Parts: sequence; structure tokens; C-alpha cells
Amino acid sequence: MNKFTQAVAMSILVLSLNVHAQQGDVERAANELNFSLDTSYGVTDNYLLTPTNEQTNQFWQISPAMHFQMQTRQQQLVFTANARHVSFKDYSQDDHTDIDLSPRYQYKWSVNQGVYVNLHWKTQFEQRGTGLSIGNSLAINELDERQTHSGVIGYRYGSDDSIAKLSFELGHQSQQYETRRSQSRILDQKSNTARLTFDYLYGTTTYIATDLSLEQVRFKHQPFYDKDKSTALLGVKWALSSINQFDVLVGYQKVSFQESLFADDSSAKWRISWRWQPLSSASFSFNSSRDFAEANRLVNSYRLVDTHQFTLSKQFNDRFSVEASAGVVQQEVFFEQQQTSEDYLNVDAKLAYQLNSRTRFYLGYQYRDLSASQEYLEHQRENISFGVKVSL
Repeated sequence: MNKFTQAVAMSILVLSLNVHAQQGDVERAANELNFSLDTSYGVTDNYLLTPTNEQTNQFWQISPAMHFQMQTRQQQLVFTANARHVSFKDYSQDDHTDIDLSPRYQYKWSVNQGVYVNLHWKTQFEQRGTGLSIGNSLAINELDERQTHSGVIGYRYGSDDSIAKLSFELGHQSQQYETRRSQSRILDQKSNTARLTFDYLYGTTTYIATDLSLEQVRFKHQPFYDKDKSTALLGVKWALSSINQFDVLVGYQKVSFQESLFADDSSAKWRISWRWQPLSSASFSFNSSRDFAEANRLVNSYRLVDTHQFTLSKQFNDRFSVEASAGVVQQEVFFEQQQTSEDYLNVDAKLAYQLNSRTRFYLGYQYRDLSASQEYLEHQRENISFGVKVSL
């Protein structure tokens, strides 16, 4: 069964499950079973992400999704499943299907205390000219496939309106590429994390917030990458009203390498979010963060990444709405003998028309730009697409 057939089969399964669900007794209080199917057609003007000799390509996309929730007084079980199949007019060898599965469970033995378990399985294919093939999109015969598995178990004390809120969690993640194993195996990695957060109400609308974390990262075939990361953040969370919410946490992060290939490094760290909704039909949000990130190249490296994004949404009436976002990702890439910089600009816009409660048509636009100290990596790309999403 090829990848396209798998995607179609999943879509048919989604539709048949929905019919069965409607016939059964699933409409219990706090229980949900929702499905959607998103299909679109689009054109991209620089498929290979090259600085010159840009090649246009057309694509078709089908994305089935499911959300299931079952809840009682003390327990909640949530399962989400998303798939995305993409087919191209040219470079049909790049046709692929991404899959994302996420089950979550929580148990509360009192109003303010409980435990939770979150699991995540993800299969994702990297576009030509990104990730391992950046700057060399024609060097691969097929897209690079990355598998990621992760799990978190945690304890939480406090509810949304508690004076004190605490959470502690332990996590594990494994990741590896399934393609080009002779080269990509050096990036096979596992990580273990521990995280503690504590918020305390100061005044009527302000929480003093702390966030501490430790992470151990180990590479199976490349011990030079092995590292330990630690982070400490302190800040405030303002919930001034349902209209205005603002969180600011700043602090320090450090990365310590197990081998001498790289020197230990440290940096300021922050996590900022602001959401403003002056009208029920309009909202604005801003998010900014800094973090050390793992290598995503086939040569020895690690990254320091700053991310900033604005999002604006507006509902004009019962039919028309628009959402637009603009983001910048600035990263410093540290190699053995040099340091390079890459600045990504991402712009997305979507105009939607709600035909009825189940059907929505949309027109989408994307712009991508990379400016880099290594000029052969630089490129621009524009996509335009038209689609329809049906919620079942």
C-alpha cells in the first residue's frame, strides 16, 4: 500500500467512524468525538529553495484529523490523530505522508491535585532544501524522514485560580532519521528531562513564576554531541482580564558538553507571550523565546535559536474571517571551526469563508525568506493555495 493509498484509507476510515459515532451514544457531558478533512491545491514558486534558477511546482494536499475526549469527574482521556499527505506534479518521488499521534491521560484525586501522562509519536518528512539538505536540495533522491517518540509523566498541584500552582514532570524523547542511514545515524539521539514550575499569586492578577529544568542529551553514534542542559527562569504572569494576558520569564541557560569538541556555553534565556483581545471578533498575540537547540546538520554543530512571532485574527461577520502571522527565527550555528548565522522570515495569511457550520473555504498565502552568512543557503519562496475544510 503506497503512501497516497494510506492517506485515502485513513480519510475513508475517518468518515465511516464519524457515521458510526453519530449513530452511537457519544454525546455525553464533557465527551467529544470530532473529525475533519482538509483538502487543498497550491503552487510554489521556488520548490528547490535555490538562490537562483527557481523552479515552480504544483501540489495537492489532503489532511484528515481526529480529536477524541472522554471525561469523568476524576479522569480525562484525550487522543488526537493528524495525517497530511502531499503530492507534487513534479518530483513525484517527494510525495509523502506525515503522521502525528498524541494520547494524553490525567487523573485527579482532588480538585487541586492530579497526575498526567502525555505520549507523542510523530513521522515527518523534511522539505527539499531544509534540515539535512539545506543548501543542497538536489543531492537527495528522496525526502529525509524523521521519527520522534516522546513521553511525559507529571504531577500538578493547583487549579487555574489557585493562590499557588506547582507542577513537576519527567520526560523522555528519542529521535532518528529513517533515510540515508549511513550518514544520518550520527544524529540518533535520546534525551531525559526533569522540570519544575511554581507560580504564586501576588496581588489580585499577578503571579510570580519560576521554571527550572534539566536535560540530558545522548547521541548513540556520535558521543561528541552528548551534552547536559540546565535552565532557570523567573518572571511574572499577568491576567489583567479576559482581554489582556501577559507572561514574561527571563533567566539563564547553560550547555555542558561531555567531550572537548565544543567548549561549554551559556546564554540569557527568555520566554514571553502576550495575548490581547479587545473585541470578541479580533485578537492579537506575540510570542518570543530563546533556546539552545540540537544539531540538524550532518556535521558537528549545535544552535542558539531566537524565535519571535506576531499573530492577528479578525472575524468580519458570520462568513468571512482572516488570520495573518509574521515570524522571525534567528539562529547562530556553532561548528568546530566556525560560527554562522541564519535569519528566517516567515509570513502566513489566510482568508476564510464559512459556508455553513461544517464547511469552510479558504485562500492561503505563505512567504519564506532565508538570509545567511553563507550566501549559497539564501533563498525566497512564495506559496499560494486554495482549499476546503469539512468538519464532521
